[in-house]
Amino acid sequence: MSSPEIQMIGGECLESDHGTVAANGSNAFVRLEPGIDNIVSQRDGKLHNSLRAKMALSHSGKDNDHLEETIDQHLLGTKYLSAGTKYRPVDFSSKAQYFTLDVITDIAFGKPFGNLAADEDLHHYIELMELGGNIAQEIFAERFDHERKERRDMLRSFIRHGLTQREVDQVVVLQVVAGFDTTAGVLRATMLYIVSNPRVYSRIGSEIATTLISTPVTDSEARRMPYLQAVIKEGLRIHPPAAGLRFREVPASGDTLSGYFVPEGTWVKHNLFGLMPDPNLWGGDAKVFRPERWLNAEPEQLRKMEANLNLVFSWGKWQCLGKNVAMTELNKVFVELFRNFDFTVVDPQSLGNYNASIHITSDFWMRITKREPRM
Repeated sequence: MSSPEIQMIGGECLESDHGTVAANGSNAFVRLEPGIDNIVSQRDGKLHNSLRAKMALSHSGKDNDHLEETIDQHLLGTKYLSAGTKYRPVDFSSKAQYFTLDVITDIAFGKPFGNLAADEDLHHYIELMELGGNIAQEIFAERFDHERKERRDMLRSFIRHGLTQREVDQVVVLQVVAGFDTTAGVLRATMLYIVSNPRVYSRIGSEIATTLISTPVTDSEARRMPYLQAVIKEGLRIHPPAAGLRFREVPASGDTLSGYFVPEGTWVKHNLFGLMPDPNLWGGDAKVFRPERWLNAEPEQLRKMEANLNLVFSWGKWQCLGKNVAMTELNKVFVELFRNFDFTVVDPQSLGNYNASIHITSDFWMRITKREPRM
């Protein structure tokens, strides 16, 4: 007999008497090797906490003091520009993937795949995801034998904090898969919403132009730019990077969710496709990309909105470890793109998108020109 299931649409339903929905994870299907658990599939709370503790510092930046510098090195350059009658259409869907894949591999291994520089999927990783595991394994197998002490990257942090080579074997593949296409999906979708909305395009450009920031912008500076943050939040809301159903198992003795008792062993799921366009939470224009909703909401409403948006990264001890890295990438890339370039969508009918839990986008063609100073 299968376990009972509850699917939640409203994020408020996920608040329980114990402060969390469940003590046990449930993603056993994410095992990469039969019988071997990783940070996503490990359902035992104590074992999960132990593994998470070994990985946490690598993702927070505390064990990787080159995090921002590494991201800065991969921000898009000028080689994709059109000028005057010189027309060079750019498929932004692939360039976003090249950027996020180079960033996550550089942060993780101290060695990017090099897709942006070559302007191609060098290892066919994007085309053949499983090949990336072999590439990653070659890199970290060498590092276990000859640890590079000059680079404080994620892999060195994993080794320093006691992960075995077999554990790292699991972590690295998941890290690359989860860390590049999810962020690329948010980047692509948010770019589309910005460049197709003159009000948003103008306002984010104005904030960037009138705010005193470094070159390139630092993460802390970007976090103090209110409209930029509203744009990023709205992009995450209206186009969640990983939209498959996520579920947790109610622990022994059961739990109470929004006043209802839920027995032990029940799977509790939240449905982002149902939650993020819910007009009861976001207003009657919930399906509209409107960053201003984050700036104009009353404090209590904003608290609810923030709490529900956080479900994009899961919650509690199951929250995505890569959240800090992803947000740093988004904070930097939008500022540098709209500070330096202008974008025009080309042939919007060709744009393709489908959801395989992670959004897969293709043929997002744009014309990119150098941004001229505004008078």
